[in-house]
Amino acid sequence: MGLVSSQLQHNPLFDVFQKAILRAEIRFISRFILQRSNEERLTGNLVSELDAAIFLAKPIFRQLARERYHRERDFDFFYYDLSRGGKVEKQTGADLGFVIVVDLPDHPFTVRSVVFQAKKCNSTATIDINQLRKIQETTNNKSAYLFYDMDFRSLASPIVIDTSKLTSQAEESEKKEQKSFTLKMDEILNRGVPLSLYLLYDVIEGGQGVECSSFDSAFHRFQEMANSNLSPEPFNGRLAIVSLGKPISIATNLDGGLDISI
Repeated sequence: MGLVSSQLQHNPLFDVFQKAILRAEIRFISRFILQRSNEERLTGNLVSELDAAIFLAKPIFRQLARERYHRERDFDFFYYDLSRGGKVEKQTGADLGFVIVVDLPDHPFTVRSVVFQAKKCNSTATIDINQLRKIQETTNNKSAYLFYDMDFRSLASPIVIDTSKLTSQAEESEKKEQKSFTLKMDEILNRGVPLSLYLLYDVIEGGQGVECSSFDSAFHRFQEMANSNLSPEPFNGRLAIVSLGKPISIATNLDGGLDISI
């Protein structure tokens, strides 16, 4: 991988996973934040960097798997665009979903999903309380904000804060009959964690997000949210699928759509 010379994780396969996400973060903030795009475009660029970083990490992941398990294990990524376009994105804000599957011999089989609301922050970020409540309600409060640091002096990695950690501030603002509240960038950095750490420590190891029995159940959950009759939809964006252990299979079905399986 070459990005960080020392091994960060006891399990070398998780080490590769973390470094791949870290590489994607670095390229994202150094190439795309500078263009000051909107949240939707920035999220698309982030997903593309994740795709590229994991693709580059595949060979070393496979090699380490053969050394550790004496069998083939794969590292794969795919993103599925569930957005409907138009102005729905701005209403829901829930514009990036993750499904992470871990199927390795020395780790419990794990399938977890989480919904992110992307939010730009240039010294401060404004949280719309109605939007926050909607995301909490439709995800059973198992969701998070993903903050993009737009300050060229700092250019921090995308920072994650669980929506559950913002409940008290929302309640205090509602008591004052305010419809939103503000987070300073220093507060976001102190309370949140970079995406590369969040996906490994909070989601895979810490149990954050929604636990699913299989990839199919996790994927169908996002499809149901995207096709919901609720207005606005609970989810309208890109779904990032990460698999540690098995390849992701993609085939065209008779309806012209895609069948995805792990």
